[in-house]
Amino acid sequence: MDNGAKVALAAGLGLVGYGLYEYIKRGGGGGGPVPEDHMFQDLMIASGIQTVMAESQVTIKGSFQHKGPSGTMRVIVDIGHVPFASLTGDSGYKNYAVSKSADWKSYSWTVTVDLTGATGSIHSPWDVKARVWDVAGARTVAEKTRTGIINVTTKISRINYSVSPSGSGYFTRGGTYGSEVGTIESGENYDWIEVQVVERPGWAFDHWEGTAELMHAANINPNLVKNIDCTLKAVFVQSSAKAHWIFSTVNAGSNCLTVISIKVNGVEKYNWTVGDHPDIFFDIGDEVVLECYDAWNQTGTVFDHWALDGNNIGNGNPVLFRITDAVSHTIKAVRRRI
Repeated sequence: MDNGAKVALAAGLGLVGYGLYEYIKRGGGGGGPVPEDHMFQDLMIASGIQTVMAESQVTIKGSFQHKGPSGTMRVIVDIGHVPFASLTGDSGYKNYAVSKSADWKSYSWTVTVDLTGATGSIHSPWDVKARVWDVAGARTVAEKTRTGIINVTTKISRINYSVSPSGSGYFTRGGTYGSEVGTIESGENYDWIEVQVVERPGWAFDHWEGTAELMHAANINPNLVKNIDCTLKAVFVQSSAKAHWIFSTVNAGSNCLTVISIKVNGVEKYNWTVGDHPDIFFDIGDEVVLECYDAWNQTGTVFDHWALDGNNIGNGNPVLFRITDAVSHTIKAVRRRI
């Protein structure tokens, strides 16, 4: 090898050595040397405007760019109102590992925030603040706030109620009056909702069932049900069939005071001024004797006839009825002037 070739070879080896040195110095090539400290840019809260229920969870997504040494970064998300020193919402976090890099490297993050137990009044919309926390260095290295992107709505609980079997009873409290099936919708201001059912003739309330949480035992009616999404069923069982009779009078004069005596199977059970106790239940097979008379000696009016379900059934007084069905009837003692 002549002297010129030797010089060229030496120069080539020198260039290779210098290039290898620069490659190592830059931490693997491109972008310069690896910073000794963590560097961040473009911390983003990527989530758009969301509507969430109070007492629920909300998921916030975003990204950031990092270069520098490897480490563990914690993304902390606060939800509330600026300034966050008086936070009315709640917070959540998740750890992310960043790798050693001389170049900017992008990372995506997702943090779920549980709003259960959030204090203070709800004022929509809420603000979101994301912080990147250097776990090893115990310091905030990046921070970003977006205002007005979380709409918080009042929680609505839905209690789907029903009666079993159909036709055995109906709701009088909680659900729509007189209904057998429906949904109770209530806001979060009520922890418990009162429910009550009434049986139809021939049936008796037995118990509540479903996914509902009850304050009292399942055989108690009325009861209180926890205001959460659930199902509630009122279960009835067959009972001794009874007939429901409603009593009243039609007086010919304003000063008339009419009394009805009721004997059941030969024994006087009721004797009152109509209006005080107008509803009576009879068993199937009962023999009922009704008699209408004046509370004191009156002049100008007399008993005229009985009206059963609006129909004149005669002026027998007393009159005998045999209960043969478990249905409702109305009966009136009708008086007339003389």
